[in-house]
Amino acid sequence: GIGTRIFWVQTGGYDTHSAQNTLNGSYNALMAMLNDGLFSFYNDLSNQGLLNNTLILQFSEFGRRIQENGSQGTDHGAASIMMALGGQVRGGIYGTAANLNPADSANPTLENSGNDIRYQTDFRSVYSRVIDNWLGGDSGAILGGDFRSGAPQIL
Repeated sequence: GIGTRIFWVQTGGYDTHSAQNTLNGSYNALMAMLNDGLFSFYNDLSNQGLLNNTLILQFSEFGRRIQENGSQGTDHGAASIMMALGGQVRGGIYGTAANLNPADSANPTLENSGNDIRYQTDFRSVYSRVIDNWLGGDSGAILGGDFRSGAPQIL
């Protein structure tokens, strides 16, 4: 009831490039922190009866390469994920799971000689749906263009 409609929470330290595949590594700790924070917030909203009035978008500004680098990590890649949580979110996976076989030359989910996953949904299309359908705004004016085409029906 404080009147604020949008909150932005940012965590850092995810720009790791080494030792990502170990249970004791920093990447594992970062993912556990993200999981625990989102899980706690979701449960708190649910317990207070506020889940249907809340939309949480989780995203990253970069993805990861498919192949491991020389230091047991991965470098920056093309595509990433966006996760939507809330009582009115239409759950599910939108898009096609990538085929991670870089030797498959006909693989439509990879690019850059099989090193990167090709993105399937422009993040601005998700923003458009949220701005127009959740916040009641004008996504064209805010985003400087019409990105509504191809937006997943998350709400």
